[in-house]
Amino acid sequence: RMHIKTISEDDVAAIGRGTDIIYFMPGCEGASEICKQHKILSIAAVAKPVKSGNVSVAIALENEKPRVFVSLSSLRAEDHTLSMDILRIADVSK
Repeated sequence: RMHIKTISEDDVAAIGRGTDIIYFMPGCEGASEICKQHKILSIAAVAKPVKSGNVSVAIALENEKPRVFVSLSSLRAEDHTLSMDILRIADVSK
């Protein structure tokens, strides 16, 4: 069962147990440090926060085509892994 709710950036600090993934809207990824503290996977729909290491995974458009972006440093800090199949097709940042 999946429970989805919208929270403000101020409410991110209240996240804890029971949360597996946080989706960051553009401009809100500054609060992503909470994901590293609580080992929550961070995702976004734009590549910029992944390329900067603030968010672990994004599925975003590049040249009008969907592309997967992965930050290995953020992924490790959040204590998550992805399969080699995903990493092979992704634009990976260290």
